[in-house]
Amino acid sequence: MFGIPVWKKDYEDKKHVQDAIDRILRVIKPGDFVNYDACLSKWCDLPMSFAWKLIQWDQKLVFGGNSDFKDIHTTVYFDPDHTFSMEPPKGVYNTLEHYCLEPITIYRYTKREFSPADIQGLRAEADKLIGQPYDIPQLVNILFNTILGFPDYDKIKIFKEGYVCSIAARVIFEHWRKDWNAAHPDKPPIVRLFNSLNPYLNPPGALVQRYHKGAVVDGVEYEMTSPAHFANSAFYTHEFRIVGEFENGEDVG
Repeated sequence: MFGIPVWKKDYEDKKHVQDAIDRILRVIKPGDFVNYDACLSKWCDLPMSFAWKLIQWDQKLVFGGNSDFKDIHTTVYFDPDHTFSMEPPKGVYNTLEHYCLEPITIYRYTKREFSPADIQGLRAEADKLIGQPYDIPQLVNILFNTILGFPDYDKIKIFKEGYVCSIAARVIFEHWRKDWNAAHPDKPPIVRLFNSLNPYLNPPGALVQRYHKGAVVDGVEYEMTSPAHFANSAFYTHEFRIVGEFENGEDVG
């Protein structure tokens, strides 16, 4: 549940931190999505561990016990000084040094190699979310929709202010995608994330199929996007692939 114990994650060891950064930089590229597994960074994270457990339980219900369901946070990397993170209490840019010892998995979009202009567009969308509030009620709402069995989240909507992490990461992508499509009407459009189920995959327990609907036909709605969607895009059209996994600064991929 907690990954590497907090007492082994020595951010004061500058050499260890720099070595970890160097290893990650050999793999990571601008526009990569970075997921965190549940892990204590400091002792005051202990109360949050119960929320993490609920997120994992929720994702396991949807994707099944053989899936990658343990990720509890999604961020978007731009450069060593700017990784977008929607976290309590608000959206921020973290440095790579800030999280290089966490248990992370790096996912890369497979449908297109991002150009410098693409990264600039993605970064512009991320800039808009800096300082926006983290929506804890939205997280509770998503969890209870799964636990209570109501995938049509609008029926029991509490209220909305801001985003949670994975939804904010997807919003960055989707807003950029829409702008790109509008600016390139002569090119094949970039398709929204998690738009189609993999026809050759039989989702466990059929919950993936149950939640695969929203404002558009057969699509996963923004507000039902979880970290596990990025980790399990094989259930859809393989939008992402793993390019690196790190634990306490060591490459474990």
